[in-house]
Amino acid sequence: MYRDSAKDVLAGTMFNLMKKQNVDSIKMSDILRESGVSRATFYRNFHDKYDLMGYCYSSNIERYFSEYGVSPDDYRRRMERRFQFYAENQSFMQNGLQSRDYNSLSRVIYRCLTVFYRNLLKKKKGADHLTRREEQVIDFFTSGSIRLLERWVEQGMPGDPVAEAHLHYDLIPEELKRVLNS
Repeated sequence: MYRDSAKDVLAGTMFNLMKKQNVDSIKMSDILRESGVSRATFYRNFHDKYDLMGYCYSSNIERYFSEYGVSPDDYRRRMERRFQFYAENQSFMQNGLQSRDYNSLSRVIYRCLTVFYRNLLKKKKGADHLTRREEQVIDFFTSGSIRLLERWVEQGMPGDPVAEAHLHYDLIPEELKRVLNS
């Protein structure tokens, strides 16, 4: 799943540990022991275990998209694949979303999604900046979408992940959806 760089070895270790336990209960000594990486190497690459978790999530989700050939412009399909990734990695998601740390998985996903939406919207509009309203629409939708994701994960991810993705897609505000689908 990962290449052999220390950064990727650490991410693979974190991914495997988070399949078994809540990120808050993972100790630095667990990460270092399992990965075989030194403390100095860890801190050359990451600020803390939450920074590592963020890298772990973002690199896995991007790899998942590229393996399925999902372009950023095919937003509906991208959302379907994201929810399939969540379902296939249910224990990782459950253990990551339980954290209420400032750098929790919820905040990592929020940052990933808002950056994605902002960049895609700017690209599609051919603009360097978004309006205040566009920023607020992205923030409002992303915050609500993450809360729905947390609830879905807390409930054990009932139903079909593609159907859950469609629910989230259908809830995108029309002004944002028009630009995403242009």
